[in-house]
Amino acid sequence: MRHEIILQDPAAGAHFFHSRSGGNSVTPHWHHSLEILYLRAGSLRVEYPDHCETVEAGEFTLINSCTVHAVVSRPNDALVLQIPIELFEGQVENYELLMFTLPPPGTEGEGGIKREVIRELLDQMLDLCDERPEGYLLAFKSLLYRLLYLLVRDFSVRKVRGEYEHSLRHLDRLQQMIGCIEANYNRRIRVRDIAEMLGYSEDYLSRIFRKQMGIGIVDYLYEIRLGHVYNDLLTSDRPVGEIFEQHGCFNRKLAVRLFRQRYGAAPGELRRQTRR
Repeated sequence: MRHEIILQDPAAGAHFFHSRSGGNSVTPHWHHSLEILYLRAGSLRVEYPDHCETVEAGEFTLINSCTVHAVVSRPNDALVLQIPIELFEGQVENYELLMFTLPPPGTEGEGGIKREVIRELLDQMLDLCDERPEGYLLAFKSLLYRLLYLLVRDFSVRKVRGEYEHSLRHLDRLQQMIGCIEANYNRRIRVRDIAEMLGYSEDYLSRIFRKQMGIGIVDYLYEIRLGHVYNDLLTSDRPVGEIFEQHGCFNRKLAVRLFRQRYGAAPGELRRQTRR
């Protein structure tokens, strides 16, 4: 994936960049910024523990802070706006409890009109950063705060503080688990081995991980492995077998079957499809 920085000025308070990708797979993760993905061409899929959302060209989606999600994309061109949650500090009471929900694409009536307003704001922000007239940062911040105001006014709900704090504690623990798995993903490793490294019982580790991530540890392990395989297939000419072995897919038959289920094609076929 290639990122072209459009705007990364601390004075703006947010990061805005252009992403051109030949295809990419990002394993389940989360971040502390509010993120808006606006597809200019191609498509991508955002996967959450309990549902999946496909974003087509001309549409956008919003990913809340501290929300576990994965992204799978074919060749695409996208704008990415990352808004640190601290930008709300001092502007909105108990800002950390805000969660945003957008009506789905194709919504008619008032919800559809409000979605269109947000799309127009994103286009105006891009035009400003392309043209960079005198004082454009002031105009950009004006559009950004207009966008935030609309999100807070029209699309926000508040989480219960106790549930929010409980979720944060689990995310801290989960980050430790994920770090261990990612550091050992290409080895022959069992859930029992990971539990011993972290000092947890195998049952506790499996239960907490599935509850927070929406998938089991072995499934996540293969998500990481196959994500690396997917990315290497699209960005290199190395032999398929070599790529699988490098990323811990020692059971080739199982790995190919899981790869086909996740990406809709066998590895070699997918490589040919994306290079036509």
